[in-house]
Amino acid sequence: MKRYKYLLFDLDDTLIDNFHNVKHAFTKILKHLGIEYSDAEFQKWLNHENVFWKEREQQELELITPPEYNSSIELMIKWIRSQRFMLFFNFSLEKSMELNEIYLNSLQEVSYPIDGAYETLKALSDKYQIFVSTNGPSIAVESKLTKINCWQFINDVYSADMFGIMKPHAQFFNEIKNRTNEHDNSCYLVIGDSLTNDVVGASNANMDSCWLNSKKQPCIVSGNIKPTYEIRKLNELINIL
Repeated sequence: MKRYKYLLFDLDDTLIDNFHNVKHAFTKILKHLGIEYSDAEFQKWLNHENVFWKEREQQELELITPPEYNSSIELMIKWIRSQRFMLFFNFSLEKSMELNEIYLNSLQEVSYPIDGAYETLKALSDKYQIFVSTNGPSIAVESKLTKINCWQFINDVYSADMFGIMKPHAQFFNEIKNRTNEHDNSCYLVIGDSLTNDVVGASNANMDSCWLNSKKQPCIVSGNIKPTYEIRKLNELINIL
């Protein structure tokens, strides 16, 4: 077995059950707008988010933001995240930014763990440096993990809104290596539920990966990319390591 030093855990749907968080936040948005919640409308939002972020990943290095939002990564990310509300509700940028703030704050209000999250992080925290590496907002990470009693096991958080670039781009992981000052790729293991973000991202960065395939999906990615390990439940990682 390879000896890793750093475990890079994805957050949403790897440590946190993101479905319930998103449902709560979307419900708060509709309440703010005076719109009655329905499962059909929520499913439309889930589909919209999925398409929006897939397109965002593809255009990562080509995206041009307005000059007034280029002065900082924080402003750039705020503009990007607000676009999904503009597209979904057909609102102005100002209104969409308001909704984005409500949404991000609401994501911190509730948190549901993935089965085995506490057990896994507790068992591994004495042997490894554990990082959260996420495309989601960094502002919500500590609150989410604190609510499931797992924040104590996290050594650091690395997110797209810190770097201005998202997984699966190799530059995201290069930024992590710069922060840790460890440039040996063999020291890292990327753990996540997403083939396109986590497994492909690890491959792009020449790192090993562990795919949390709790839904028993087929491993379909372009090229010969495959996860180094594949698990059905998060706590299976304990036995692997």
